[in-house]
Amino acid sequence: MRIAVVDDESFILRLMKKTLEREDYIVRTYKNGFDFLEDYSEFNPEVIFLDILMPGMNGIQVYESVRDINPEQTVIFISAYDFTGKLEQYLQPGKVVYLPKPFGIKELREILKKTVDSYNRARRCQSTEFVAVDEDADIEK
Repeated sequence: MRIAVVDDESFILRLMKKTLEREDYIVRTYKNGFDFLEDYSEFNPEVIFLDILMPGMNGIQVYESVRDINPEQTVIFISAYDFTGKLEQYLQPGKVVYLPKPFGIKELREILKKTVDSYNRARRCQSTEFVAVDEDADIEK
C-alpha cells in the first residue's frame, strides 16, 4: 500500500517514514503541498497523512485539490492545533479522519489500521459486480 506524508516538519516526516516502512508500506514524504500535488497522480497513494498548517498551501487547500482529482481519496489530517470544529465538513468515518499531534507510534498504527481496513472494505464493495440473469433465456451448452 502506498502512503504519502505531507508535513513541513522534517522530524515528523522522518519518524513517520521510518515507522510506516517497518510496517511494509511504500512511503513518500513531502515538505509542502505543492511538491505533493506535483507527484500525486504518479504516486497515486491509497492513504495521505496531511498536516493542516503548512506554509504556502495549507492542508485544507491540498485536500480540496486532491478531492477534485479523486473524491474517494483517503486522508488522515494531522495537526498540533485543535481543528476539530473546522474539519467537521470534511471528516468521513474511515475515509477522512483527524489525528492530533503529538501522537505516539501506537496511535499512528491504530488509526492507520482502522483507515486501511475501511479502505479495503470499500475496495471490495466497488469491485463486486452483479450480473442480472434472465431466467427464461436459453443457455447454450
